[in-house]
Amino acid sequence: MTVYITYSRVIGVLFLSLSCCYLYFGHQIPLDFWSEGEVFNARSMPYLIGISGIFVATALILVPTHPTTTNVHQQWRELKQLNWLPTMGFALIIALYGLSLEYLGFIFCSSLFLFCSSAILGERRWLLMVVLSVSIVSAFALLIGWLGIYLAPGGLWMGWLDV
Repeated sequence: MTVYITYSRVIGVLFLSLSCCYLYFGHQIPLDFWSEGEVFNARSMPYLIGISGIFVATALILVPTHPTTTNVHQQWRELKQLNWLPTMGFALIIALYGLSLEYLGFIFCSSLFLFCSSAILGERRWLLMVVLSVSIVSAFALLIGWLGIYLAPGGLWMGWLDV
């Protein structure tokens, strides 16, 4: 008996649709007239991620799979044993990061994101979490500033400083 629909193929189809949507919305990113001719611009990483996702999804769909000897109940038990709570926590903080980035600004929002991520992963040394998240984001912000890329401080800080 040949099995055509497997879990990996279903996930491959879902991942293919997600990657195509990501590539489509990445193409909608507006470019300034001076960055359109650049080799690396605001659309470059979304293109790379979207095309890579399409390749991975196509591989998941096309790679031949052998029917497993386990039954559906065994697969359902294995699926229920996965760590769903941290996964949902990460999905929530990623969504909150995207929604609050423009208001809170890159440095504060990214530091808060890294702090919450390490808390979800189980780290309980709060001082270490604060120092690492702030220092990593500050170093990255300095690198971005050194490259000449402007990051707005965020609506909260712009209104507070009356700029």
